Amino acid sequence: MRTLVALPALLCALVLSSCGSDTPAGSGPADSAGASTTTSASPAKPAGDRVASVVLRRSGGLKPTPVTRVFTAGEAPPKGYTTDDLARVLRAAQALADSHQKIRPLPASTCCDRFVYSVTITLANGRTKRYATVDGLNQPRIFKVLLSRLS
Repeated sequence: MRTLVALPALLCALVLSSCGSDTPAGSGPADSAGASTTTSASPAKPAGDRVASVVLRRSGGLKPTPVTRVFTAGEAPPKGYTTDDLARVLRAAQALADSHQKIRPLPASTCCDRFVYSVTITLANGRTKRYATVDGLNQPRIFKVLLSRLS
C-alpha cells in the first residue's frame, strides 16, 4: 500500500521538476516603449549588415521647424539623448532593417499641419533603407517603435 501512495507522489515530482520556465519565449521584460526584449542567443550578424546610423528628418507642422537627428553607432548620442537611448534606436532600426517590413506610402496630399518624417537607416556596408510617413498614418508596429525612439 505504501508503494501505491509513493508512486503518484514520485511521478508528480518528476513531472514538475522537468518543467522549464513558465515565461513564454519572447515575453521578457518590456522596455520603455513596450517592446519585448529577450536574451536568447542568436547567430552573430555579419558586420556589413549591422546598422551604422539612423537619421530622422522631421518637417511640417503648424510652425514648420525642420528637425534632423543623427544616431551613429560608436559615437555620442544627439543632444538630449543618452547612450541607452542610442542603443534602443539602433536596436529598433536593426529590427526594422532585418524585417523587410513594408510601410504604408505617403498619401498624395498631406495636410499642412501634420509632421512628415523621413528615416534613413545606413548599414555598415553602405547600403541604405529609406522610410517616410506622416502623422496619423497607421504604420506597422515595428516602424512605430523606431519612430517613437527617434522622436
